[in-house]
Amino acid sequence: VRVKLGLQREAAKLKISFADDGCGVTDAELSRLFDSFYRTDPARTNVAKGSGLGLAIVKQIVSGLQGEIWAQQTAGGGLTICIVLPIVEGSV
Repeated sequence: VRVKLGLQREAAKLKISFADDGCGVTDAELSRLFDSFYRTDPARTNVAKGSGLGLAIVKQIVSGLQGEIWAQQTAGGGLTICIVLPIVEGSV
């Protein structure tokens, strides 16, 4: 799997994207990726391999920074996570 990182300034905001070319997720799973304890693979019941909290925690952090986060299908297959954060005056 390859991961592509993107950075793009959009007016007073910075868009960060993480796109992979893996197997992706279904549209139904896409809307639940940021739910606490949600896992796309129902066979993954071993908490030692992850708790399903990662993206939920990231969403809380991004929201606390007045930003937005979402997931979308990567063109050609895979998953893209997009984060948009406000640029603080004088920081860039």
